[in-house]
Amino acid sequence: MRAMVSVKLPALLGTLALLAAGPALAQAAKPAAPAPAAAPAAPPKDVGPADIKKAVTCQSLVTQFDDRLTASKAADDVKAKARDLRAAGNKACNAKDYDAGMEQVRQALNTIEVKPML
Repeated sequence: MRAMVSVKLPALLGTLALLAAGPALAQAAKPAAPAPAAAPAAPPKDVGPADIKKAVTCQSLVTQFDDRLTASKAADDVKAKARDLRAAGNKACNAKDYDAGMEQVRQALNTIEVKPML
């Protein structure tokens, strides 16, 4: 009789566990509502290959500006204008419009009375 009880006990415990978990399993089985479809991303604008020499020159000018700005004796409003020119130039360089970017960063350097190295 003891063998029969030991066999029935695990089966009984398993059945009780399934009954207790029934509502949780039933909820998990319901499919979720489909997520709304996102608008397709626009393909990236191909601006062509980078001109490495101009890219390096552009970033060198930006670095020169950043290094010399705090030491500049220019007025704060002049420095603010120069920062705007530098930001626009850096943005143009990052968009691979190197000639426009270098020109703007050179203007920024001249604004704070620093001669561009390149």
